[in-house]
Amino acid sequence: MLRVSDMNYLLSFLSAQAIRCALGIAGLAAATVIVHGPARAATQTWTGAVDTTWATTGNWNTAVPGSSDVGLFDASSTANLGVSLATPATVGGLRVTSPAGAVSIGSSTLTLGTGGIDMASATQNLTITSGVTIGNGKQVWNVASGRSLTTGTLPNKPGQPSGNAGVVQFNATGTLTLGGATTNLIVDNQGNPWATYGPNNWAGLNGGIVVSSTYVAATSALTAGVINDVQGSFTSAATVDVAAIRFADPVARTVGISNSATARTVTARG
Repeated sequence: MLRVSDMNYLLSFLSAQAIRCALGIAGLAAATVIVHGPARAATQTWTGAVDTTWATTGNWNTAVPGSSDVGLFDASSTANLGVSLATPATVGGLRVTSPAGAVSIGSSTLTLGTGGIDMASATQNLTITSGVTIGNGKQVWNVASGRSLTTGTLPNKPGQPSGNAGVVQFNATGTLTLGGATTNLIVDNQGNPWATYGPNNWAGLNGGIVVSSTYVAATSALTAGVINDVQGSFTSAATVDVAAIRFADPVARTVGISNSATARTVTARG
């Protein structure tokens, strides 16, 4: 569960569209200038021309995708679609469009960056049987209608002290299955939620299938142990321990939180 004192951390996970919050607390003319920006991300396409191993350069059109690159499975992906990660790998994201068959990735852990997983135009399914780790930053997983994305277990989103601030927005008109658990809120190892269902709802699991969380209306107070949907303006007790909070009411709401001699106020408009 997330303490109310951690509200600032929790609110950072909701999209800017869903929340606007305010927190109240007591001689080059002759020089040649070269600016080096971050490396440009590349899209590397799987061909499977050599074998099933992810790390084999000849299986990709140019090179094995790096930590900022997108690994693409498209019409050029015609062979060895059961891909093996002999060692852990980090990739900027994955995209599946029109490979010759269903794609599976297994063995060692795959860490995903802000490119997420894009199956918005996929004609085949994707299964990741190995572990998946969520990297820093926001990423989106899109699954097209009629398609499925399956992971063998719930992805790992490290909490503190790793400093991982990753968050995933799940957009699924198809089926997105993460292991087999049932929970109303997907959280990290410290109980902090890290996944949303669309831009405005927290995400839960029903037998592993990603679903929208359910809420308890908070009109005059916060309720401990549940996801509170703020629908009123009020001052909450300092000791309440909530699972999560959502501000989705189109009317501006103010929640005051008293903690010892310190008062914090959050104003949000959904």
